[in-house]
Amino acid sequence: MSEQTGYKEQLQGSETAPRRAVAACILLLIVISGCISWANYSWHFDGFILNDYHEYCQIARNFAEGRGYSTSVLRPIAYQFFQTLPQPEVTRMPLYPFFLSLFFRAFGASDSIVVLFNSISYTLLIVVIFLLALELSRSLLLSLSAAIMTAFLEANIRFTVTAEPNIFYAAALAGFFYYYLLKPDRTFIHGLLLGLLQLIRANTMFVMAGFFVLLFFQRGSYRQRFTNMGILVAGIFVALSPYWLRNYLVIGKPFFSLYTYSLLLFTNDYPLYTIWTQVTNVDPAAYALSHPAELLQKSYGFLLFLLSGSVDFYKPLVLIIVAAGTVIRFRDSRLRFIKWTCMVSIIIQTILLLPVGPVPYYYMFFFPLLITVALINAQPLLKRTMPAALVLFTMIFIYTTVPYWKSAPQPNRFREIGEQVASMTGKNAIILTDIPWEIAWYADRRAVWLPYDRATLSLISGTLKPDFILLTGASYATYGGDIWKRMLQDPMTARSLGYEPLTTVQFQGRAMGLVFKSLQ
Repeated sequence: MSEQTGYKEQLQGSETAPRRAVAACILLLIVISGCISWANYSWHFDGFILNDYHEYCQIARNFAEGRGYSTSVLRPIAYQFFQTLPQPEVTRMPLYPFFLSLFFRAFGASDSIVVLFNSISYTLLIVVIFLLALELSRSLLLSLSAAIMTAFLEANIRFTVTAEPNIFYAAALAGFFYYYLLKPDRTFIHGLLLGLLQLIRANTMFVMAGFFVLLFFQRGSYRQRFTNMGILVAGIFVALSPYWLRNYLVIGKPFFSLYTYSLLLFTNDYPLYTIWTQVTNVDPAAYALSHPAELLQKSYGFLLFLLSGSVDFYKPLVLIIVAAGTVIRFRDSRLRFIKWTCMVSIIIQTILLLPVGPVPYYYMFFFPLLITVALINAQPLLKRTMPAALVLFTMIFIYTTVPYWKSAPQPNRFREIGEQVASMTGKNAIILTDIPWEIAWYADRRAVWLPYDRATLSLISGTLKPDFILLTGASYATYGGDIWKRMLQDPMTARSLGYEPLTTVQFQGRAMGLVFKSLQ
């Protein structure tokens, strides 16, 4: 409170100039973020090439077209719960595709509109970080530097031209901490906001855990601490209750997610993503308890991958700056709270996700916050050299993005393949394929991921008989009897399944896959 009072006293009689300066800085950041977004889109975007991106896009289009929170893709593992398409979505969180669907309704559903939405989120992230840094430091120069460093954090630039909620979530998480700084006593609202953040990315459960730990260690009586924790839980419960109720109504399990099966990925019994291709009611928790050595070995491998991948993903110079700023003793209690909430969240997230497989970008949301607190925390130590240090650090962040700007965009074959599939199939056709989300988005067709074997295909065909099969050779799982590999090599295999070769799909004049048509 004394810091805030001192700042207000400094500005008495001169409020107009700071407000103009703040407005000018925000305008400058909007221009900078707009230029970066435009250059990124122009030089690096050729549509979406990762299936996760296509999945969010087709869910958002279903929202926009009035089909609710649903997916047009069947993972065979989900057939034990739903036998129709589209079917209720029980894997991804709903808020990102919902907000994306509003843009689809306004401007049409396309790759470019997704990038537009993410670019706006990118700008909001930068502006919020500026305001958060200004609230903590009262320094326009430091706040502007923190915002520009956030703008040139390569992960933020890279994920602006994807269709994942990462940039949207990073902006929302920064906004949550900014609100906390302004209104630290509104614990119920904090809970509400954390619940909404959970509906953007499930990673928020680890932020909640970190927030709980810090609430427990705050000053005050134990009664007050537990009261605050209870109020926080109440806010989270209110925010998440509609989502839990919806899950209960569609699947009978309020806390269910298909992601629970991720625990079985990359195991001896379920190599690669094989578990998704099977219709089985195996209990992931029971499997983990009965195979502890295998889970520990898998976790160790994922940890090594995470550590090595993070160095490349975030760049050594960036990691050194953040680490140096966060190990210095913290004098400001508000900085300590943000730092330790992020650090505890990172530790809990890493421990709990190791058996599943954490990847470097799961941590990118914390970096704008950690960069900000590191700069502010280092300010008293650097003193008069701080302006020069800020310029140097900002130049380092800009420099680390040079290889990205020099890289060429990866050609996107899926748009062209999707257009060909759409031209040869009816609107209500069901496509069995090894690229189901790509087909659901770019061809706007219902799609089924290749089932594990003939028996699984026969089971699914009871209610979702595929009209066509598209095989491109993409291999994300192992299949019983190598059925789909043999189908690519021998047309007689297709006939034994009730299909016949129809045509090829091409990209830039080269055959990229075979299409088979049902004989019935």
